[in-house]
Amino acid sequence: MFTVSLTHGGKKMSEQQADRSGRRGSRIRKAAWADYDSDGDLDVVSMGAVLAPDLLRGVSTIFQNDGDGLVKIDVEMEGVFAGVFRWGDYEGDGDVDLLVMGRTSAIDPEKQFVYIYLNERNVLSLAQTFRGVNYGTVLWQDQNQDGRLDILMLGYRNGDFTAQMILL
Repeated sequence: MFTVSLTHGGKKMSEQQADRSGRRGSRIRKAAWADYDSDGDLDVVSMGAVLAPDLLRGVSTIFQNDGDGLVKIDVEMEGVFAGVFRWGDYEGDGDVDLLVMGRTSAIDPEKQFVYIYLNERNVLSLAQTFRGVNYGTVLWQDQNQDGRLDILMLGYRNGDFTAQMILL
């Protein structure tokens, strides 16, 4: 079991326990808060890793804040670890979409991806996938001023530092 706690002003507001399904070594490494369902309560997305036959396997989870606590949402997401999340209104439609970068395999350096999940009526669905970088980060920004967020990606690929702008 692992626990996700919601605190505000140092006071614990909610606590949610989740089963690791018997997997040893499960760890949440990163999390990002946003009101993805537009109900006024902050929700959270988390990434972590569990031990698997190929050493580590990524796990990505969204917890919805229903006002009384955090509830795990059944969303089909690529499991990643050692990466970052960024919330942003990619389409300019008023709701937050999710940008995810992370590894899907600990032993294959080519298994680093960037995923864009669109939020349509509080349902996240995979819209685009790109090759990512190792030991890096991604940022949303409207580089070409077309009203849609683009991606700035910084990190290492094939041993060299790279900076890449993906215009969407």
